[in-house]
Amino acid sequence: MKHWGKYVPILALLAVGLFTAAPAAAQTGSVTGTILDASTGQPLDAVQISLEAVGSGEVTYGGLTRSSGRFLIINVPVAQYVLRAELLGFGAQTQVVDITGGQALVVDLRLEPVAISLSEIVVTGVAGATQRTKLPFDVAQVRIADLPVPSMNAGQAIQGKVAGVQVVMGSGRPGAAPSILLRGVTSLDASGRSQEPLYIVDGVILASGMVDLDALDIETVEIVKGAAAASLYGSRAGNGVINIRTKRGAQMADDQVRYSFRSEFGQSMLGKAPELLLTEVHEYQLTADGSQFMDLDGTGCNWLDCSSPQLSGTGAWDTFQDNPWPGQTYDQVERFFQGGQLLQNSLTVEGRSGRTNFHISASNLTQEGILMYEPGF
Repeated sequence: MKHWGKYVPILALLAVGLFTAAPAAAQTGSVTGTILDASTGQPLDAVQISLEAVGSGEVTYGGLTRSSGRFLIINVPVAQYVLRAELLGFGAQTQVVDITGGQALVVDLRLEPVAISLSEIVVTGVAGATQRTKLPFDVAQVRIADLPVPSMNAGQAIQGKVAGVQVVMGSGRPGAAPSILLRGVTSLDASGRSQEPLYIVDGVILASGMVDLDALDIETVEIVKGAAAASLYGSRAGNGVINIRTKRGAQMADDQVRYSFRSEFGQSMLGKAPELLLTEVHEYQLTADGSQFMDLDGTGCNWLDCSSPQLSGTGAWDTFQDNPWPGQTYDQVERFFQGGQLLQNSLTVEGRSGRTNFHISASNLTQEGILMYEPGF
């Protein structure tokens, strides 16, 4: 006993600690369950679950459901709580629950779909979203639903869709980006500086235009017209702002991947040349064999060398352009211009799994001009 005597105080202290710790561990519990759609019976993802102590009015614990609709909240002190389940588009459900120490309470709920009515919200780049009726400036928006036929580039996608927006193809070079003016020209002398708006794609300010942005990747386009945009983005936005949001695959169903391939073929050509440039008749007198012009002295001359050819009539009043040109003629407009081909291919892969969504795209554009091109010319 003399060998165990010195350990008795230590063993007693450990025993007291165990007996005092056991009740503390039993003072917490957990709550779990499944949230389902009442109309379809399908599990609901990202439902907000909160526990509010009865009488306190404050939410002390919470979480979100997984893709399977299940949730789990652990280490909840023993007490009576109000469990609330909320999801946009569904009616909220509440239930009073009693948390018992050392036990897991199971609560299954079904949420009913409800129609919601929201005021139109516009993302303006300020601290938070603002209702359109409270904006001190004009913001126009173009959605993908407004573009049933995709354009060649993002600039042409808003052409004719928003009032006060001018989209001009200032260059005839194939693949060139259009020039965009919001509410017209802002300066009489813009030499050395651009009058185009500030382009922002997913929060990133572009250094140039939108030539490298595929129109098929656009989800929405917001346009802030005029100098009012300078209050949001500084002096760089004095000509307005075009804010573009690209697709992210968030609209896809869970655990689904969609592949999209689009191929477009076209041809560019000169619309119509003026007929005066393509005339094949003239008003001058020809020799009997029709091979030369008749000069004023009655002799024949080459049509390139005649300085004073006779008119076919007795005067200007009875002279008509009805004589064919002698020799070979050429349509120089047709020889100079040609039809150019256009080929665009795009591949898109998008999907969503749980809270992870993605949108990946690749496109290739080959566009030829209408001017003839000879290597080395």
